[in-house]
Amino acid sequence: YHLVLVWTIGLIAAGVLISGLLTYATIASITGSIKGLRETTSALVDGDLTARIENKSRDELAQVADGFNLVAEEIHGVVRDLQDATAQIASAAEETSVVTQQSSAGMNRQRTETEQVATAMNQMNTTVQEVAQNAGSAAEAAREAEHSTTDGKTTVNGTVASINKLAEEVDKAAGVIQNLEQ
Repeated sequence: YHLVLVWTIGLIAAGVLISGLLTYATIASITGSIKGLRETTSALVDGDLTARIENKSRDELAQVADGFNLVAEEIHGVVRDLQDATAQIASAAEETSVVTQQSSAGMNRQRTETEQVATAMNQMNTTVQEVAQNAGSAAEAAREAEHSTTDGKTTVNGTVASINKLAEEVDKAAGVIQNLEQ
């Protein structure tokens, strides 16, 4: 009877020891996986988007780690895409700035040219008035030279039509410039 009791106690002690070792191994595996998850999460929070959990087992925590790694990969991809989009936007903004500067320079040139045209129009108007005054003075002479007057009148009418057409073009150009300045 004593031998059976010793064997029973020995088997119970061995069972308790094996259970303890299995429990320790299970706890160590779980805490190791949780520690890896915590460290990888901290690395991601600190900005290391390449951090991943090393997955050595095939238990439920390994499935959680696989899922975590997939989410981390997706976040990394989104951040990469955002960086690419930001670079493209910066490039487009730079190009827009250059185009805006070129447009501004073009508008300034057009304004200067329009002012020159307006000055020329004023000078032409003065000239036309002088021509008109001279035409009035020449009315006496026109009676004597009606044929010459008819040719002069046709020339004056053509000049006036050209001036009016030029004035319309200047008005249109001024309107375009005003639209561009707005």
